[in-house]
Amino acid sequence: MLNKTVVIAGSLLLIIAALTFKIYWPLSIHGNKEEVSFINDNSKISASLYYPRKKESFSVVIFIHGDGASDRTSGGNYNIMMNAFLDRGIACFSYDKPGIGNSEGNWLTQTMKDRAIEVNSAITKLEKDKRITSIGLLGLSQGGWVLSELAQITTDYDYIILIGGAIDWISQGKYYTEQKLAKSMMTDSQKAEYRLQNKMIDQFIIDNDYSGYLEYLKSFKKTEYENNLISKGRFEFFHKNVNVNAKAGIYYIHSPFLGLFGEKDRNVDARESLTVYDTIFRETGNTKAELHLVKNANHSLLKSRYEDFSAKKMMWLEMLLAGKKIYADGVLETLGSWTLENSD
Repeated sequence: MLNKTVVIAGSLLLIIAALTFKIYWPLSIHGNKEEVSFINDNSKISASLYYPRKKESFSVVIFIHGDGASDRTSGGNYNIMMNAFLDRGIACFSYDKPGIGNSEGNWLTQTMKDRAIEVNSAITKLEKDKRITSIGLLGLSQGGWVLSELAQITTDYDYIILIGGAIDWISQGKYYTEQKLAKSMMTDSQKAEYRLQNKMIDQFIIDNDYSGYLEYLKSFKKTEYENNLISKGRFEFFHKNVNVNAKAGIYYIHSPFLGLFGEKDRNVDARESLTVYDTIFRETGNTKAELHLVKNANHSLLKSRYEDFSAKKMMWLEMLLAGKKIYADGVLETLGSWTLENSD
């Protein structure tokens, strides 16, 4: 009887192990991993170089984070995209933001120019690696502003990819607010009041650095915005970056450029962004730029049904079960093939 119980228990463990392998396999990174660090602003930044197996030389894509406290894989969100590069022999380099994971510093004290200098420090580090044949940049969302600042600092890169980049900070915030209001159950008068409060708060943060934070808390408590009051660190970050606009930096981009914008993006006005990039590239004669409005894609280029915030748990379930199928049709193939063509 005991032996039978042991056999049954062992069989169940094998089944669970097999299912676990099947579930987590889509999220594992298909390459070798090398721990790397570099110094920026007297702080040690910790990173990983994921490189293709059985290749002695390779191009590398530097991941430039969007907003928030991102570690090097953004909590695993980058893994499937990284595999789109690794499966084509292209390496990926990504690092913990300052103050996140093993990196020193504080990302909330940074401007977009500070972040661009940080990326330039990473480029300098990677240029010393003799295995690397070319360096590309991948800006995600807020990373678009970083790319714009970086283009004004250096040309030490070979190609650029942008996903869901906005043009103007204030305009992007207004667009995001309107998208939220469109999905809300507020009355028209409540929406009008919310817009007014939002405008007042934006102006207050523009006019006051972090020393005005206590006044900010006092002024906007017991308003429609009370549940959305931000931390002191976030207040400082907003104040430092509120005037950023990508336009100036786009004029400095003359390298091959791939811009992908989700048709159903609720965070960024994708059509406006695409139009601005297209207009400036026509002015500057950058014929190596390729821009796409991706059908049925959200801000992160996932299938648009994941745009609703309530669907995020389902997104993770499908990531585990379906892997790359969570992305809009053709996205990963375009990323991989375009990069392969432009990385020589």
